[in-house]
Amino acid sequence: MFPALHQRRPARWAAAVAAVTVLSLAAALMAPVPVAAKNGAVGPVSRGPSVLAAWIFLDMDPSHWAAPFVGPMHRLAVIRGYPDGRFYPNKSVSQVEALVMVLRALGYDEDELDPTARYRGLPRAAAWAEPYVALADDIGLLDELPGFNPQKAASRAWVAALLVAAAGVDEEAVEEALGLAPFRDMDDVPPEVRVMVRLAAALGWFQGYPGNWFQPNRPVTRAEMAALIARFLDYEDLPALDGVVRGTIVEVDDEGVTLRERSGTRTYRFAREVTVVVNDRLAGIDDLAPGMKAWAHVVDREIVHISARGKAAQPATFQVTGVIEQLRASGSTLRIRVDGQTYDVDPKVKVYNANNRPIGFKDLQVDWEVQMRGEVRNGRKVVTEIRVLDEGVVERVVKATVYQVDVDAEKLEVVLDGGTRKTRVDAEGVPVYHIGTGGQASKIAFYRLTPGDALELVYENEELAEIRRTGRGSQVIGVIASVTLDGPRRGLMVDLDLDAEKEDLDWYPFAAVVDVADELDGRDIRRLDQLRAGFEVRLTLDAQERIIRVVVTGVENDAGR
Repeated sequence: MFPALHQRRPARWAAAVAAVTVLSLAAALMAPVPVAAKNGAVGPVSRGPSVLAAWIFLDMDPSHWAAPFVGPMHRLAVIRGYPDGRFYPNKSVSQVEALVMVLRALGYDEDELDPTARYRGLPRAAAWAEPYVALADDIGLLDELPGFNPQKAASRAWVAALLVAAAGVDEEAVEEALGLAPFRDMDDVPPEVRVMVRLAAALGWFQGYPGNWFQPNRPVTRAEMAALIARFLDYEDLPALDGVVRGTIVEVDDEGVTLRERSGTRTYRFAREVTVVVNDRLAGIDDLAPGMKAWAHVVDREIVHISARGKAAQPATFQVTGVIEQLRASGSTLRIRVDGQTYDVDPKVKVYNANNRPIGFKDLQVDWEVQMRGEVRNGRKVVTEIRVLDEGVVERVVKATVYQVDVDAEKLEVVLDGGTRKTRVDAEGVPVYHIGTGGQASKIAFYRLTPGDALELVYENEELAEIRRTGRGSQVIGVIASVTLDGPRRGLMVDLDLDAEKEDLDWYPFAAVVDVADELDGRDIRRLDQLRAGFEVRLTLDAQERIIRVVVTGVENDAGR
């Protein structure tokens, strides 16, 4: 229905793109430092000065919705700025400007066109584009359009027809488009291009307005034209263009991307700085995923821009349970043999021991029973998670209260629950976690432990493997009002208001083990029975607000002498 219009397309873009890239680099060196977009998207991966061309225009910045499109189109010499350094993103494009932009996107460069070519009836104001217009007429592109008025603003319907005709869309796509619900204002579209409008929408080049309106007569702006052509370049049936590759993402990492193209599968490295657009938003390399359709701008065999659309493909998965027979690790290459079969292992594999705690791949041992999950990548099974089912580990959890913390030596002095004496614990290299009120665990530094903290000491095969802080200790300062050493009220009554005349009394029970000390000259207070009413004290309390340590800091009214 729509003939291919690429028979005379010259091989180009290599020299033009190189020139634009050099100019963009030079201009970018004078541009402001790029910042994050307002929608949270990110800009180019920073491996050098910014070359996202949209950012060097005086009237555009990374927060502009069209930044993901204007930059790549400028660098490909499809859309150019004005001599005053501005892009004028909201300026309407004329039909002749839109025509020239699309022809450039198809690979036609003015340096390779016939400068003597003529097109009768072209207004003087459009004379600059005469070689392009003559070419469009020669290859039959103008015949597919609903009239051509060079200086008239290009409407959405007219540009839709232009893109569909230039792409040479096949009959199968036409049938798919006709299966879509038409826009509510389709009667406002010229009858001869209604199918083209529906095709442009079906291919994702155009998006309707809320309420399923197309607004066919609305003029297209320069920013919108950049977005339309960027999406247009993703069309897989466009001819091969120098400097542009397109296909489906097969694999991606920090170094590059592998695309499945028509001619085969190829891997391209990312340039020192690369701009990434995913689903029309500035993104990062991590947002690219296998299964996405993409086109990329390649300079010197390196990707400087990549645009991708779609969702990440869901890879085939597998699950295996068996006994480890062999483990191999060479650099980032990991392999595991289970029940006679060898599997590749993702370098970022998650490994858990029998108690569901994270461990490293190197911690696995032969003869352990494991359950493995993974994905099928390029026909190979790659393990992404390993859970140990049986490693002969016996776990024992002991509850305790911290009395002393030796930060330098990473040692603790604790009293075990139900115990009446202190125990030293060597915690060097042992991970410490704080357990929140909701049960969530967060890793903390050893020095964050303080006297009075409630702990769970987790032993595996009688070796300390983990420390969990389940409660926090605290301190109280006050004056002893009374001391009770026997019976159910064994503890201290303390006046917590040191300055007011009115007493603020509170009672604190003694824990099973209580340390006593003083900071007084000429005193040696080391026992509970030496405590007296009137002593100013600093109390250390455990998580249950029991006294584990009393330090006498002063004597009120010389009490006890």
